[in-house]
Amino acid sequence: MRQIGGRWFHHNLTGLEAEKLLSLKGVSGSFLARPSHSTPGSFTLSVRRGDEVTHIRIQNTEEFLDLYGGEKFATLSELVTYYMENEGQLREKNGDLIELKYPLISEDPTTERWFHGKITGKEAEKMLLERGKPDCFLVRESVHRPGSYVLSVLTGEQVAHIMIHGKPNGMYDVGGGHQFSSLKELIDFYTNTPMVEKNGGLVSLKQPFNATRFNVSTIDQRMHQLEQENGHGSGLAGFLEEFEELHQETHVKNNPRVEGYQSYNRDKNRYKHILPFDWSQVKLFDGDPDEPGSDYINANYISWPVHLTESLSNGSSFSSVKYSPIASVSDVNNSQQCTNSITTSSNPPLTPNNSAAFFFNGKPRYIATQGAVVNSQDAFWRMIWQEKSAVIVMITKIMERGRFTSTLPWANL
Repeated sequence: MRQIGGRWFHHNLTGLEAEKLLSLKGVSGSFLARPSHSTPGSFTLSVRRGDEVTHIRIQNTEEFLDLYGGEKFATLSELVTYYMENEGQLREKNGDLIELKYPLISEDPTTERWFHGKITGKEAEKMLLERGKPDCFLVRESVHRPGSYVLSVLTGEQVAHIMIHGKPNGMYDVGGGHQFSSLKELIDFYTNTPMVEKNGGLVSLKQPFNATRFNVSTIDQRMHQLEQENGHGSGLAGFLEEFEELHQETHVKNNPRVEGYQSYNRDKNRYKHILPFDWSQVKLFDGDPDEPGSDYINANYISWPVHLTESLSNGSSFSSVKYSPIASVSDVNNSQQCTNSITTSSNPPLTPNNSAAFFFNGKPRYIATQGAVVNSQDAFWRMIWQEKSAVIVMITKIMERGRFTSTLPWANL
């Protein structure tokens, strides 16, 4: 079992607040980590055991973390992962077992799109150097200092990492000077007031490098943000901005889409420029081998990110899951690709379809497909039958800009 990337760490939570939270939202075996209020710089592990909560002190020597004895760890994530994966190693002095089973997930400190959560410095550098523009920036959680954050900024051909210190009083600063009550206030201030490095150079925050991932609980705030212009010069609303950025990613531009361009498949595509990638395309097994294109549908398997599996399962395995969603893809305002419908599928059949075998292996699975056109309706239902799909969810509107987004029967309901 793997830990959920530090999402079990709760900022500015007292012992009483931890007990209340675990009692309301947790079960026996639920746990969270939080800053120690009695020993600044150290941490506390709060674990629900039956109807009670046990608090375990974690010592931070600046060189290592431990439980005041026993194994030593470089980071809090390593410590928590170790005791989650090695049952029986965490015990009270009287020998009673303490189990870390279910991480109690914390909310992100902000819903701003420039917040990327739990990514490493190397991951931030890779993203900014490969896809960032000069002076673009993002904010991420500190791997080595839970409760603090890092501002990563592309400066020339390098990435500067600036620590944002989370204070016991709930304030934030960058190592002195102004303090702010939220990450947004801090970023807004330094967007208008460049920071000065130790060598005298200026660090400007001109363009946010936005994340596309967010917690389901914050979907209303994210939708509102994406409906607005980004305020950084492009004049594009967030949805269109993200759509354009996706098309510039290397793996999108370099992956072939030969099948969708074939003359015998063109009239099965709703839009000429939205075609399936060959490497993960769904193949229909009941097609006529003598009829070119009879195995074609504009649809791709979608892999399920590990961190999402862990978050939804609250730390438990998905090996028993038998059904999982499949989505169909349409167009918004004639330019923006988005999921049109979602269905769930049982375990994939043992077939020569290597794409399915590569993506699935018992995890929740999705298929993205377009809103059906007249020449693809039959293929759509063949796919649903083949993949044993149990649920179909249409995410786009039935009609947009005076046109139906699908020719399937429910469009007339």
